[in-house]
Amino acid sequence: MCCHHPQMYARLIQWLRSYKRSIQRTQLELKQEVELMERASGLHFYILKRPLPCTLAVARYSSWADIDDLHTRIFDICEVAYPDAYGQISKLESEVMEALHCGVDVTVASGEDIETFPRLAALILHDLT
Repeated sequence: MCCHHPQMYARLIQWLRSYKRSIQRTQLELKQEVELMERASGLHFYILKRPLPCTLAVARYSSWADIDDLHTRIFDICEVAYPDAYGQISKLESEVMEALHCGVDVTVASGEDIETFPRLAALILHDLT
């Protein structure tokens, strides 16, 4: 050790010890099992008395954010209108299923009966076969 810079070496040794403790804490945290909390998502389906013009359905996607262990709040809301056109039923069902799988709440409003959407009907009517 050089006698001209003892304070610099002392600070360097202190920093290295602190860094080593930090790495050890990180490794310990990584070894611990992390219990993931999964939030149940919901699907709500409303049949409109009068259908919307040129619209198959409107879906509202609501995502949530955890404030702490006991409280959540709305993080984002997105509404998508699906036109009454070819292929929109399967597109709506796929997007709804993907959102539910990711823990996003979905509300669908349509002038059509639930049977028009077989995958959604299976979820709502609990016919998962």
